Amino acid sequence: MHDTELPMDDKALRQFGLIMAGMIAVFFGLLIPWIWDFSSPLWAWVVAAVFLLLALAWPRGLAPIYKV
Repeated sequence: MHDTELPMDDKALRQFGLIMAGMIAVFFGLLIPWIWDFSSPLWAWVVAAVFLLLALAWPRGLAPIYKV
């Protein structure tokens, strides 16, 4: 096995956080509840907001999640 380097600069982490926030909000906050006629779950919006805030204020805070 070889160790591959992940881009860990602030720009890449910010982009990751913004994409994750959007995907979580769209899929878990809007699309899945709409398809299955559920109410929109609060946790999806909270998680999306955390990703968004970290991406904008402290992108390095997303590094452990990005590595996974």
